[in-house]
Amino acid sequence: MATPVLELMREKAMAGIPEIIIDHVDSPRNVGCLKAADAVATTGAPGRPPFMAMYFRIRNGIVTEVKYRTFGCALSIAAGSVLTEMITGRNVTECLALTEQQLSEALGSISADQAWCLSLALSTMRKALTEYHHD
Repeated sequence: MATPVLELMREKAMAGIPEIIIDHVDSPRNVGCLKAADAVATTGAPGRPPFMAMYFRIRNGIVTEVKYRTFGCALSIAAGSVLTEMITGRNVTECLALTEQQLSEALGSISADQAWCLSLALSTMRKALTEYHHD
């Protein structure tokens, strides 16, 4: 049984919300925490939107596993979910080079007024990986 938010999003899909966003809100990937993570970062204040935390397992410079938690809008959920899929298996340098445009395209092109959701996910990732990369 779909939640009221998902039902509303499905209705909006007919009005232009990309199906990939609905899919990742309905079934977000890589949600949670990693114990003994190699890199961790948070953006925002826990329990108050917008907030995101990311946890990374990195082996030989490659992101082998990543989990995230967020407190924000549906697009924040989708952005975190899609980003974790995009970076798993990539080296840290490639991850740090990802742009808002690339994440937007992966989500089906996001409008400029929604770009803050992409920034939340990318800035959290960059914060964790930059600190890891410089250690």
